[in-house]
Amino acid sequence: SNANDGISLAQTADGALDEVTNMVQRIRELAVQSASGTYSADDRTNMQAEVTQLKSQISTTLSDTKFNGTALFDTTAKGTGTVTPGTAGYGTKFTIQTGSNNGETVDVDIGNLDTTKATAVVTGAAAAGNMDVTTVANANTTIDSADAFLKTVNTVRAGLGASESQLNSVVNNLTNNVTNLTDAKSRISDA
Repeated sequence: SNANDGISLAQTADGALDEVTNMVQRIRELAVQSASGTYSADDRTNMQAEVTQLKSQISTTLSDTKFNGTALFDTTAKGTGTVTPGTAGYGTKFTIQTGSNNGETVDVDIGNLDTTKATAVVTGAAAAGNMDVTTVANANTTIDSADAFLKTVNTVRAGLGASESQLNSVVNNLTNNVTNLTDAKSRISDA
């Protein structure tokens, strides 16, 4: 049951990151359009309005993604089981007890992505001109920022996928053990 909860946690986080990926890719598309130099200042202002809305939605998606009441992209997250802040104060690692013995655990690591860090990258606090498409120069900076952010998100998603696979293996192994022990008990009783 804990392993299944871990799978659900990883799937919830990955689902949120899938939406974030789509939004950042849209920001990147707008930046590429703006960087082409074929758009007027009014066009860029309209593009920036969409970018601003997307930035807000990214922040909301990350801050509102919860599993069992625990904010998944929050370094101060508290929940059932062991929750340990990730590297350098960013990210959250959930340690899932998967067996009946001490140390039989699987970590579901959100990695170096949390609401504070992501919001800083997305809103432009990390670098001047981040996620701004109002000028060609800012649009080019936004392309680089979006690429860096997508790389981070993809790394986190790969880790979530690995954790989910590991937890699926645990569930399959536990199911096999129950089946084999039930069969063995039946054979012993019949003897």
